[in-house]
Amino acid sequence: MRLLGLSQGRVFSFIITLLPDWTEAEEVLARTSVVLWKKFGEFDRERDFVRWACGIAYRQTLAYLRERKRDRLTLSLDVLEQIAEVRLQGDQLLEERRRALRGCLEKLPTTDRQVIDSYYDSGKKTAAEVGSQLGRPTNTILKALIRIRRALHRCIDRAIAGSNELSSDGRSSQELQ
Repeated sequence: MRLLGLSQGRVFSFIITLLPDWTEAEEVLARTSVVLWKKFGEFDRERDFVRWACGIAYRQTLAYLRERKRDRLTLSLDVLEQIAEVRLQGDQLLEERRRALRGCLEKLPTTDRQVIDSYYDSGKKTAAEVGSQLGRPTNTILKALIRIRRALHRCIDRAIAGSNELSSDGRSSQELQ
């Protein structure tokens, strides 16, 4: 239940990619949740839960489409499969970037972290509100946000590039040569 709860948004966004009608996607998510519950004993904990759940969601989407046999034009199964694969790859990259962002945020100097936290926490304040809260001019906050975002972007790119250089046993490609 915990894994499903944590992953439900990602699974739903996968389904909505294949079946862009919100109501139908919710129906498929409900069906998928039931199947995940029943088949959880088959889940290999060494695998990625979201990828496994999206595989089940894909099959549930196909079953739903077969049941509906819509009169309107639908995508071929080949195209649907390609869309599903691209979506899964994109989701995996986004999750990797989110993890890298969390690590990069931890590396920020305290003053930069205060600016980011003040700006994005509690419903995104304006730069003027953050400046007032931190006792700094608005223009300084705006410049800091631009600088910090660029630094975070570079840090994320470096973290992703570094993780891609690791082999499956955790050693870098240079260590393996």
